[in-house]
Amino acid sequence: MCPLLASSTCTPGVPTTSTSLIRGSGVFVHQPRAAAVCALRTARVRDILLVLPKIGSVRAARILAHCGIAHSRTLAGLSERQRSELITFFRA
Repeated sequence: MCPLLASSTCTPGVPTTSTSLIRGSGVFVHQPRAAAVCALRTARVRDILLVLPKIGSVRAARILAHCGIAHSRTLAGLSERQRSELITFFRA
């Protein structure tokens, strides 16, 4: 499972070893600051999808509907089923 999508405690100023999605280009960066991970956990899933290349508002809406995720849902608020659906969608 993606460490970013799993719930975790955030300690500002302490670097983590998880891989996370940062930057506007959708590039995966290794060892981000804990503050960045906390910010991503409170980000809406739809906003994260819109940052990815080749995913616009229509495709993001289709992905959310396919996975059964509300537009207002945050990464930290995803259920286990929604997490696994989203991960499976991008691995396929």
